[in-house]
Amino acid sequence: FNHLWEISYCEFGDAHDGVYTGDVDGLKFHHNYLHNFQDDGIYLSSFSKLYQPQHGPRQFYQNVISGCLMTFAFGGDAQLSTDVHVYRNILDGSAVVSDHGGPPWESMRWYHNTILANPQFMLSSRTGGRPWEAFNNLLLVGTRTAGPEQEGAAYGGNSAGDPGFQTGDFRLPQGSAAIDAGVKLPQEWPDPLRGEDDGKPDAGAIPLGSERLNVGRHGRLSF
Repeated sequence: FNHLWEISYCEFGDAHDGVYTGDVDGLKFHHNYLHNFQDDGIYLSSFSKLYQPQHGPRQFYQNVISGCLMTFAFGGDAQLSTDVHVYRNILDGSAVVSDHGGPPWESMRWYHNTILANPQFMLSSRTGGRPWEAFNNLLLVGTRTAGPEQEGAAYGGNSAGDPGFQTGDFRLPQGSAAIDAGVKLPQEWPDPLRGEDDGKPDAGAIPLGSERLNVGRHGRLSF
């Protein structure tokens, strides 16, 4: 049965595509390291119709995804699957999200990610009016922080520019423009680091003063 899965502290790499998650209902995917794919890091589209999905959105949080064409992707002759929530990740590919062949896109909620990939399509809903939300992300490519006015789309608290990271360390340094750049988010939005963020929310995956993000087998990789 493809429901209520939890995948954590794993490593995926050196392949054409990464992990296919479109047919899982109620997924928690966290503290994983995905690296070095010719195409997509995480594939979101479903190739079979889920039977009455009832276990909530697929949640992707506190992962590092790098070295791929698209960190998240839709594609093929796909069915709509469950909603997707992406938060507190470090994302580094050519594009943060895109598709193959114009399939339907599920509703997505992007918040508190550090994004080194092109955010163009994260800042442009393709859901046909279904909710598409992007808040408190730290964008290192380009200057845009919001998308056009579209039905179902909402943006706020995103920060663009150089945050002053040290090489390989994605914690915010003192004086970074990303500090207190975010907006308050609803309490019902899951956030494992909410209690570590003093004052206004910081933009990005790791708030000021928090520890580095440890991912992979036994948390052996630190970012």
